[in-house]
Amino acid sequence: MIIAHKDQDTGKEQKLIEHLYLTGKDAQRVAEKINLGNIMFMIGIFHDLGKADKKFQHMIKNNTNVKVDHSSAGASYIFNLFNSLIIEKKIEVNSDWKELILISSYVITAHHSLYDIPDNDFNNEKINKLEKRIYHFKREDYNYSSDIVRFAEELEKFIIETEGVSFRELLLNAYEEYRAIKRKLKTEDTIEKKFYNSMSVRLFLSILKNADVFDTINSYEVIVDKIDKDELNRKKLDYLNKIEDIYHGFDKPSNRINAVRTSLANQAKQRGKEDPSGIYRLNLPTGSGKTLISLRYGVYQLNYQDKDRFIYITAFLSVLEQNAKDIRDILQDPNILEHHSNIIDLNKSKSIEYEHNLERKGSVYREYLLDTWDSQVVLSTMVQFCNTLFKGRSANIRRFSSMINAVIILDEVQSLPIEVTYLFNLTMNYVSKIMNSNIVLCTATQPKYDDSSIKHKIQYGSSDSALNKDLVEMSKEDRSVFERNTVYKLNNGNISSLDVVINEIIDSPDESILVILNTKKAAKALYNEIKNLDERKTYYLSTDLCPAHRKDVINEIKHKLNSKNSQPIICISTQLIEAGVDVDFDKLIRSYAGIDSIIQAIGRCNREGKKKTGIVKLVWLKDDLENLKKLESIRNKKNICVEIMKDIEEPIAIHELNDKFYEKYYSNNQKEMSYSLGKDKGNILDLLSINEDRGRGIRCSIKQSFKTAADSFQLIDDETKSVIVYYKQSRELISELISKINDLENSWELVYLRQIKEILQKLQPYTIGIYPSSEIENYLMDIGSKNTKNIIGREIKILIESCYDENEGVKIETNFIL
Repeated sequence: MIIAHKDQDTGKEQKLIEHLYLTGKDAQRVAEKINLGNIMFMIGIFHDLGKADKKFQHMIKNNTNVKVDHSSAGASYIFNLFNSLIIEKKIEVNSDWKELILISSYVITAHHSLYDIPDNDFNNEKINKLEKRIYHFKREDYNYSSDIVRFAEELEKFIIETEGVSFRELLLNAYEEYRAIKRKLKTEDTIEKKFYNSMSVRLFLSILKNADVFDTINSYEVIVDKIDKDELNRKKLDYLNKIEDIYHGFDKPSNRINAVRTSLANQAKQRGKEDPSGIYRLNLPTGSGKTLISLRYGVYQLNYQDKDRFIYITAFLSVLEQNAKDIRDILQDPNILEHHSNIIDLNKSKSIEYEHNLERKGSVYREYLLDTWDSQVVLSTMVQFCNTLFKGRSANIRRFSSMINAVIILDEVQSLPIEVTYLFNLTMNYVSKIMNSNIVLCTATQPKYDDSSIKHKIQYGSSDSALNKDLVEMSKEDRSVFERNTVYKLNNGNISSLDVVINEIIDSPDESILVILNTKKAAKALYNEIKNLDERKTYYLSTDLCPAHRKDVINEIKHKLNSKNSQPIICISTQLIEAGVDVDFDKLIRSYAGIDSIIQAIGRCNREGKKKTGIVKLVWLKDDLENLKKLESIRNKKNICVEIMKDIEEPIAIHELNDKFYEKYYSNNQKEMSYSLGKDKGNILDLLSINEDRGRGIRCSIKQSFKTAADSFQLIDDETKSVIVYYKQSRELISELISKINDLENSWELVYLRQIKEILQKLQPYTIGIYPSSEIENYLMDIGSKNTKNIIGREIKILIESCYDENEGVKIETNFIL
């Protein structure tokens, strides 16, 4: 019997023909939603064709460590099938045919790891690695004709019997689907055409990997089940009823602000019923209720446009934590996925060779532990979202297909750095047009991604019209009700020290004051100074605190601010508080930054209009107090702010500066929008499109450097390692986690694996991001077995308890990210 998998512990085996068919059918099920079912069924049934080779069969049946290439055969077979159609004069070769064959071949050969098509051989000569993989069947030591072709004949008979379609017919049907993709992507720009090909590679790869892993896991026993469609539809309707219950309470607004909020929400409701897939803007001022409005829009999309998933993405963890709670409280669904930290260290997974390890139980377990965004409601961060779009880790690629037929809310989209502009714009075009998704860019400071200075523009609106790009309309009178602050320059706009900020705080003893600085070092320095100089309770907020800790601090701040009898307070924070966190201070001091950030920060001052006007002071701090060398995006925006502020009289009409800011920002950073990799090193847009430098000499319509692009992309400059900390309830969870890991290592019983997954999900709010270094290992607990073959236990990092403080969070000298 020719097998695909074997459980070395129980001796259970899965037939190869069964694995290929089930993988193909699951891939087809997902892809049919976007009319790509034939393409993905074809790729699915051919992806592991190489396992029919007697060398692979010997390896898997005898549990040897010999590496056998099993992913090239499927690409070879599709290529030969294509050639046979040419010889039989069944087709006329054109660019679409070539792209379909090459993309399908790449996806099959890369379904265990990305690689660059341009490569160097042992003599450092440039080669076409995809072509080399396709022609693998010509090697004399490869049993292509005797093993692969013979098995493929049996497979085709099975497919004809079960599906009523031959391989030739399947390939012809796949071609018609691919032509439809090209028709939907209307562009004459060569770079855009080639980039969209890269997105097709990622989409096909994502669908295949999910189907492959799903069947591989269940080849041992049923671990993961698909949710019944009737149950999904019932939940959609339940969501709608829940959100409408909330809005029934707003039928009679108590004041002008609430009246405007209700009007906006009603507009969004109607658009949620009507909007086809496209890219839309929700351009609303701070305090207008964007999150609730976008949720209402999304729920109506689920019900009236039959979308499968609601995905809410925001820039900062503090925003996610607050809005996730609000969304959970409204929808009341325990299966909502809140994803902001991969606790399993995925750096190690990049080197996993599936040819060996996917057959090992530990590697299958790893795949089971990775989040796939399979929930009907997903709440995550912009970092995770962009990783899903561009990074090369298995989990990132697998999540990409979760955006099929989804409604995606991108909150605080202005936070995206200038470097990703072209990548983001073109990917959103692809996701909306090919993956049939509805994307909403939501912010109080809307970037103009179709600005004249941007070469590769976002295509707003639906495929039918760009006139409907804005979900709601607001009059000047409506907008004026949200303008509740007066903005000034601190120290007359001159460069200032921390003493200037301290004096400003001390001179307003009866007010609750929020100070937002650009770096944790500056914020902590100010916190340590002011907490000993002022009688008011002083809070510190940054990513030195784990999400659960930050949530507690924010809740305490809210309580103090909302209590009538409470004393005024001080909060020193990084920018994590400035967007979406519903706090209401009397006064704001904000370090110079982008106008977009400043406007977001102003929304934390006099938010509810309790004072006639709130006071905002903008301060230009010394460079040595705010070292922004590693925060280039913030530095660039701050420099533009300095330039603009020099010519502005007080009080400052800050909202009127938004368009001027973006005009200068885009104009000053033309070369950065393609995600430059440094001087003379090219850019990621090029690597994923024409690949002008690395692909020179490669005569092939598909010649991207997929692996280099994925490895090079990083939304935040430095990679961090997720570390669990001891804070309140995490103590008990950590103890339980360690116990279950030991149980798993001793028995490999699946019940312990499920329990570990559940505990890790509960521990997500108790993680921080630490830059990897040899020094940090001194502060980490070593849990689990010392056996280096134990994949799961060794990659769970826990900070020793003494290194975490109840007020300041992490107490070691290292760096963390938002």
